[in-house]
Amino acid sequence: GEAYRAAARVATLRRFWYSIPFLGARGIFGALLLPIFLAEVYGLSSTQLGLVFGTLGLSGLLGLLAAGPIGTYLLRDRPGRFMTVLGFAPVVQALVIVVISLRPPLPVALAVLQLYAVAEVIGQPGGYTLISYVVPARVRGLGLQTTVPWQLLNLLVLPFLVATMHRFGL
Repeated sequence: GEAYRAAARVATLRRFWYSIPFLGARGIFGALLLPIFLAEVYGLSSTQLGLVFGTLGLSGLLGLLAAGPIGTYLLRDRPGRFMTVLGFAPVVQALVIVVISLRPPLPVALAVLQLYAVAEVIGQPGGYTLISYVVPARVRGLGLQTTVPWQLLNLLVLPFLVATMHRFGL
């Protein structure tokens, strides 16, 4: 009720809400399409896919460790600069998808995919910090939780994405 309306009055939080479904769509690529693509194009076995995704997880962890100090630096003076980084991460991921779709040699593809993993996590620590800065203290906990229903919107897109994958033979 009232707490949600108070959180909804924060313009930055509303912008986060509106962007979350689009940001979540990039995770669908990594979870659904990438394993199928790597198995079909490069002939990777399930063990090899596990190793590839293990290295992606490690790159994501290293990106997450780097994201904290980067986010702190950007949020210290002008939080708007951090929003630029948040907007740039999906662009990097889209470029990675373009490169991967060109079917480069496997070592090149694996190296480029590491950038995808880092771009996936680069905005997480600073994003939650930014939300905690802009949401009033009396509704801060709710403000952080209100992003979850917007993430669930990605589940509505999932059946259409799977149908499209089947249509194109994936």
